[in-house]
Amino acid sequence: MVLPETIQVVVVTTICFVLIALRTIYRLTRRCEVHAKCYRKWHVDDLWMALSFLPLLGRAFTIAWSNALADTQSLAHKSLAEQHSDKVLSSKLLIGGRIFYALFLWCMKMCLLELYLRISAGLQFYRNIGLAIRWSLYLTFVGIVLATTLECRPLHLAWNGDPAGAKCRKARANLFTMAITNIVTDIALILFPISLLRRSGLDFSRFIRLAILFALGSLVIITTLIRLPLILRDNAQKTRSLWASVEIACACVIANAPFFQAVIVDFKLGGSHNSAQQSGTFTRTTNTRAKTPRAGDGRDEDEIGLWHIEKRVSFLVEGRDNSVASGMSGPGPSMSEEDLQGPSHGNSNATVVALGPARSP
Repeated sequence: MVLPETIQVVVVTTICFVLIALRTIYRLTRRCEVHAKCYRKWHVDDLWMALSFLPLLGRAFTIAWSNALADTQSLAHKSLAEQHSDKVLSSKLLIGGRIFYALFLWCMKMCLLELYLRISAGLQFYRNIGLAIRWSLYLTFVGIVLATTLECRPLHLAWNGDPAGAKCRKARANLFTMAITNIVTDIALILFPISLLRRSGLDFSRFIRLAILFALGSLVIITTLIRLPLILRDNAQKTRSLWASVEIACACVIANAPFFQAVIVDFKLGGSHNSAQQSGTFTRTTNTRAKTPRAGDGRDEDEIGLWHIEKRVSFLVEGRDNSVASGMSGPGPSMSEEDLQGPSHGNSNATVVALGPARSP
């Protein structure tokens, strides 16, 4: 008989696997339309997403096996020695499952961070902030592993049933360390891209839409805040595993949301942006939204994806570098001070600026 706890682990693992597989296959096989040999590029954030399948599978395997060993109906038909052996192995698997759970969530965070670092390439201030966040992710993950493995000292107290380890077997250090670091790093990963959006010079409508997309990470924070008191109240591994699965599913959906949003926009535009990029033009809209339907197909050019943001930031950096190289004291005619600082509140006109080939979503 398959346990309900195992079913929810399998369901969540399947959902995450489908999202990871679709993203990976798209990156490897999907052609873009800028030129005949153009493929969607494989980026570092895609690598983190692909690698996350390993801790996802590891967590599913260890938790499902641990649940099966700890099942009371199964233990009732075994000798005392076998029951003790199964309980010991179940507790050992739980420790591995908790580490795999943290590793998967941190892979999702690294995926988002590398995406933001790619978009902000050339903006040294934002890049320094991103690198600081990257190091904080490394250090917090090490802290979680240490809190998980050192809570019971010696470690065998976590599984041998000794009364001296009754308190540490509740794994409260792992629970609180995981919750605090998860919330703090998620807040950083929400504020960082939203601040970058302001620098990109988007009009207010597009800024709000993408800000909401990036702010979806708050769902993981809400999940953490909900599960913490429930776990402390019930003090049951079933509750803990259930909420961990919910958090894993939310984190995977959120980490993939910017990618799939860009892909959806790409398909909705039907390659129309590629023709504009080939001719070297790109519409830059300031505070007031400007919709420019394509003649004959009625498409709304107000759609916006990640390739818009990458190209805008790239344009700002290129314009700044060109101004410095030409010895000018301020921005050149192709790039105003307004472009460097973001959208103004007085200009409502849409302007067209020259850009090179855009990156893929």
